[in-house]
Amino acid sequence: MKPLKILLVQAALSWSGRPDPSRLAWLCEPVALTSLAAVATPHEVRILDLRISGGSSLGPVVRLFRPDLVLVAPAPGEHAEASAVLRVAKGLLGGGCTTVLVAPEGEVLSSEEPTTDVALTVDPEGALRELLAHLGSGGARTRLNAIAGLRFRGEDGVMRETAVRPSVSLDTLPPPARHLLTAERSQYFFAVAQPAAAMRTSRGRRTVQRMSAETICDRLEIIPENFVVFLDEDLFVDPLRLAQLSEAMLRRDVQKYWAAQASPEQIAELPHLILSLRDAGLAAVILTFDLGEADGLEMLLDPVIAARNRRAAGVLRALGVAAMGLFTVRRDLSDEESATLAAHVRELGIAWSVVRGASRQAGRGRGPLPVALEIEAPGTTSALKAGWEHAAWELLRRRPRLLMRTLPGVAKALGRSFRGRASISSAGWSMSASGSSS
Repeated sequence: MKPLKILLVQAALSWSGRPDPSRLAWLCEPVALTSLAAVATPHEVRILDLRISGGSSLGPVVRLFRPDLVLVAPAPGEHAEASAVLRVAKGLLGGGCTTVLVAPEGEVLSSEEPTTDVALTVDPEGALRELLAHLGSGGARTRLNAIAGLRFRGEDGVMRETAVRPSVSLDTLPPPARHLLTAERSQYFFAVAQPAAAMRTSRGRRTVQRMSAETICDRLEIIPENFVVFLDEDLFVDPLRLAQLSEAMLRRDVQKYWAAQASPEQIAELPHLILSLRDAGLAAVILTFDLGEADGLEMLLDPVIAARNRRAAGVLRALGVAAMGLFTVRRDLSDEESATLAAHVRELGIAWSVVRGASRQAGRGRGPLPVALEIEAPGTTSALKAGWEHAAWELLRRRPRLLMRTLPGVAKALGRSFRGRASISSAGWSMSASGSSS
């Protein structure tokens, strides 16, 4: 097999020459790319993260590296930027480069772009492995009928769809190839995720794939960083799975703090499970609020929904788990509506929040569309520090070995305070936490 040069590209949050530092406040590793890179051995693989290097770095890297294959795996809302990446690659390398888009089967618009040669639809890790074997052995990219789970452009330029690819157990996939992120590692939060998790939707029918609790623990233990993000939208859907996860993490004494995403409704209904997860290292929950519809803000402020959201925030606060917020809003939100939203964020006691613009609906144009992403929690910085301090106190009381091994400086300071010989302020906790994670 001929070794191929493969460039995996994380699209920028907006297509511009330079990265916006304000958009790197919560930068997660490109876990879809590291998962795909794990099946690309023995080829020469590079990962380029345009969120860090900026869109202007793509051209020089493509010219110097001259990859045989360029792949992008966009998240929802990033398809315009992903298409721009493939256009640059085709424009510079022409037919000598195979361009690959990783997308759910329902995302057909981007895969119809003339600069897209192949679109991986279901089980992209397995489909990529077979595609690389085909190309490495001299096969043509216009003759991929034998590889299930993709769309490809035939010799006549028409996109063709291959057979449906059966789903595989996520537990059988290799760990992400994080060694490819050495140069930028200090800038990321690292994640445990369903590999290419957002890419398992098929024509409106979603097939839920989940890692087992033991595999999640395996993934956690090979990440050297102390703080990990769970990228698993279904984590809080199945209470039994949550119970199994907390039991496995406690039994194996996994030495990690971690954060996960959930809806306020799930948190309000599962306070007992949040308690057990907190004891297993849960330090923060990212509450998700979808206000993209015209009446989204009005629904958020509905008395019943607002009361439920206050209950969810109260559960986290009582258990010493920091509450964060991810708000997806209309792009035409007025100043008055923004002020109303900010006031409600403060009312809920959410310590840190991100507000992003809702993505453009399919079919309304394909041009690059900037994504508004900004920290929008005025006056809540002290609440974040207090939330983390509370979480540290609870971990010290219930699991002192975890805190001592992961953040020894903070543990000693809190221990002295607990014995009455010293005190620790929110500012001191912030400095200790940031210093220990560097």
